[in-house]
Amino acid sequence: MEFKKYARMLLVKMQLFMGKDYELSIKEVTKNNNVVLTGVMAKKKGCAAYPTIYIDEYYCDDLDETDVEYLGMKIASRFLELEDSSPKNLERYFDFEYVRTHLAIKLINADANKDILMNAPYRRFHNLAMVYYYIVEDENMGGRGSVLIHNSHMNNWQTNEEQLYEEAIVCMKTMLPYKLSPINEVVKQLSDIDYGELEVPMYVLTNTSNFYGAACMLYEEAIKEYAELVKESFFILPSSIHELILLPQSQVKDMNDLLLTVTEVNRTQVSKEDFLSDSVYLYDFNDSQIHWMC
Repeated sequence: MEFKKYARMLLVKMQLFMGKDYELSIKEVTKNNNVVLTGVMAKKKGCAAYPTIYIDEYYCDDLDETDVEYLGMKIASRFLELEDSSPKNLERYFDFEYVRTHLAIKLINADANKDILMNAPYRRFHNLAMVYYYIVEDENMGGRGSVLIHNSHMNNWQTNEEQLYEEAIVCMKTMLPYKLSPINEVVKQLSDIDYGELEVPMYVLTNTSNFYGAACMLYEEAIKEYAELVKESFFILPSSIHELILLPQSQVKDMNDLLLTVTEVNRTQVSKEDFLSDSVYLYDFNDSQIHWMC
């Protein structure tokens, strides 16, 4: 079954299951790095919020109508769960006085996200771009979500990029404090493999939510903490949009080998949507600045 047929059939099955109180539609959404996903939106009559569930992950080319009917019921049930947990106070996100206390920055690849940057406020950071999002918090959601800030948001709030930056750079350090951990401890937490103490002080830098943690490159206190630990210049390797790896400069003998390693890891271990950069950055211990090496 072709994907377009699958999507149309899925929408019909879901509509039958959810009933006339819901208006369902399909929309293609461009995510980070031009990753295009197909989402089903379900809007209930009288409700301002309408969640989106992406259906790409459920698709395979050997699906038949029975499979799609089952998936339709499964995804429809998920929508009903989301309805019960959706934010109830949406009006506060139209109030900049509230939003300004929930702003944050994420780093994305500038060249790979030109379409996004055409419609969103941003500022350059070497070959990367800082874009802004607000952190959605609601006790009914059971956690946090994020919404990318577009030019339309900025216009509605009657603010500008400079103010967004000033508010976000302070707010994010409170809501998303940095976390600096030896890489062997991170590996042990993820896989239960214990490599013991490492001779090289290689660390992972992210935030306490492990979400858009590469923006911790902007946290001066985090960078200085590692600099004081190793007492020398160090490389910053973009593991993904969620985390960075810090490595003392003295441990690198060949820059070409380092670049090849970064590129290989990005191609084999990092999803396209989470990719940040194939570049390497250097924090200079003498001038306390981050430089884009290549």
